[in-house]
Amino acid sequence: MAQNCNFDRVMEARDHFKNGVSSKSLTSRGNNNKRNMKKVVLVFLLFRFILNVDTYGQNAVQKFFHGEFYDGFIVLLNGDTIKGKIPFRDTYENYYQVSIKSTTSNELAIYRPKEVLVYSVDSLYLYPKTFIKNRLVFMRLLFEDHLKIYLHRNQVNTGTAIINETQFRLEKPDGQNVLIKYHKRFNLKKYAGDFFKDCPHISEKINNKTYKAVDILKIAYEYNEWLKQN
Repeated sequence: MAQNCNFDRVMEARDHFKNGVSSKSLTSRGNNNKRNMKKVVLVFLLFRFILNVDTYGQNAVQKFFHGEFYDGFIVLLNGDTIKGKIPFRDTYENYYQVSIKSTTSNELAIYRPKEVLVYSVDSLYLYPKTFIKNRLVFMRLLFEDHLKIYLHRNQVNTGTAIINETQFRLEKPDGQNVLIKYHKRFNLKKYAGDFFKDCPHISEKINNKTYKAVDILKIAYEYNEWLKQN
């Protein structure tokens, strides 16, 4: 129950900073538009990843590599909010810690996932989530409906090279989740077969290898639509 309260508080804080009002005052507006837009958003995400383009435009990506700071905020575990400028390149460093130069200080403060409820930069929202071996990392919320989709960037040292990995966390309403590497050699049946076994047509396509890990956003869209009807 305490976890749900924290999540509700974070979502209200997010809406407050994004819109200037609380989410409760907006529930009667735009519900139909939101439902219609969710399909558009997920399809849009799918095509962006197919084209290997991140959620930012190319000009913004160039700015990240020049080390620019972006408006953002951090909500700490005690509910305190720190507003300021956050450096963000959308690389693995941003998924293991967050740095902020607050509006009241020129010093750069660093926070780990275990110290934060959520942080936001340039309209993106990153939440602490459990990773491999129960390690806490930041994951970026891409899509939120019956199914939640998070993105995580990781680095792996193979002994001969350092490899950058993109991973997706899919989360059901009951909290059940699965971590999927966005890679054609990832064994989707082995590591995610049980997660989708309640949906027969998706489970079949995973088992016969019609669907692979690189199809994960398409799978997520289909599964989200199935969850709505079941």
